[in-house]
Amino acid sequence: MTQISTTPPPAPRPITPAARRRSWAEMPVRIWCVLAITLAVVIVYFTINQLMSGASEREMILNGTPVDAVVVQISGTTNPDAVFHRNETLPAKVRYRLPDEHNDRLAYGSLSILSQPDAVIHPGDSIPLRIDRADPNHWTDRTQPRSWFVELSVVLLLFPLLAVLLLIAVLQRARILRIWRDGIVAEATVVEVRQTALAPLSRLLRFTVNDGSSSRVCSVLVPTRVGVPARGETVSLIMPGGVPERAVLAKLYT
Repeated sequence: MTQISTTPPPAPRPITPAARRRSWAEMPVRIWCVLAITLAVVIVYFTINQLMSGASEREMILNGTPVDAVVVQISGTTNPDAVFHRNETLPAKVRYRLPDEHNDRLAYGSLSILSQPDAVIHPGDSIPLRIDRADPNHWTDRTQPRSWFVELSVVLLLFPLLAVLLLIAVLQRARILRIWRDGIVAEATVVEVRQTALAPLSRLLRFTVNDGSSSRVCSVLVPTRVGVPARGETVSLIMPGGVPERAVLAKLYT
């Protein structure tokens, strides 16, 4: 294994390739990166799900079998005097008959939201449906497919949040690099070594600075591949003046 120098150069220090790589792995940056990656996975999942759902509904609207149906039940009630506004999806049971069949079918599903703000429906009303002949229990009361912008509106709302998370990660990384470039050198004693779920291939070193100015116990991550100092060992840190909580391990940046 290549040994990494533990003697940092004087400030201002060059932003080396090692520093650029390591700065992404520091805990203040890693947290925001993990959140951003998690949100990105959620966005991809919901995008694929909405694209598949939207394509299926479009196929049914354009090529499904048109029938006239009776809404037997809405939100669990069959009372014909009950009034339901079409400004939200409504669980419903419908009765219809396919053109080449002699018996009625009952199917469950959801009535879609209508663009008319005052639109209402009652149990017992007749509505046109499009039926999937491959699965007669699969139906829609939409007559026109929704635009892809509407289909993906929830997903699109997540993109600004993803951008914010990435921006915070970049700003935190820039702060870490400034600490490396301009911070002061300090010696610290390792008082504890822990594992952390956020960085399973690293260890969390808990340390106290040796200058006697503070007895605070602070933490810094160190990857296991470079060798983890044992309890009681002395390590070199780079930190902003008087702020050991924001220190970085010097040997990881040279």
